[in-house]
Amino acid sequence: MTYNLPNEDGKFDVYLTAFGCDGSIQEEPRQILNIAGQNQTTPRIALSDNRILVASQADSGASGNNLSIHLYIQDTQGNVVEESLTWEPEITDGNRWLPSIVGVQDGFWIAAATANETYFQTAVQALDLDGQPRGEAHWVGPDSYAVFPNIDAQND
Repeated sequence: MTYNLPNEDGKFDVYLTAFGCDGSIQEEPRQILNIAGQNQTTPRIALSDNRILVASQADSGASGNNLSIHLYIQDTQGNVVEESLTWEPEITDGNRWLPSIVGVQDGFWIAAATANETYFQTAVQALDLDGQPRGEAHWVGPDSYAVFPNIDAQND
C-alpha cells in the first residue's frame, strides 16, 4: 500500500507499507521518494513479476512548469531497485501529473496527464521491470484536452 503523510514543512511525502492476507503488517511503513522541497501527491502502486512500482506526482511550487512524475521500484523482498527515477517522455513539453500505472507480465505501463505545445493531453508509455522506458511514449485519446487518465492492461 502506498499513501501520503504530511511532513514538517506542510507538504506531503510518499510512504510504502505491506500487509499480509490476514491484515498483519509485513513491511513497516517507510518514506520513499524522498525528494526535498517537493509536495508529493497521488501515489500509485503496481506489481509485475517480482517488482513493485510506485509512481507519484511532485509539485515544486514554481509557477508554470511545476509538476513532475517520479518512480520508485523495489523487489517483493524489499530490496530497492531504483529510488527516484523521473518520467520525462520526449513527446511532452512541461508539466506531467496524475500518474496511473499497471503491471503486466514483463514490466509496467504508465499513463499521465501531460502538457504538449497546445494543450494538456494523456501520454502512455511501456516501462521495463526497472522502470526504464520500453519504446517511445505516445498520445492517446482525442487530439484535444484529455486528462485524468486511468490505465489497465492484460498480458499478451
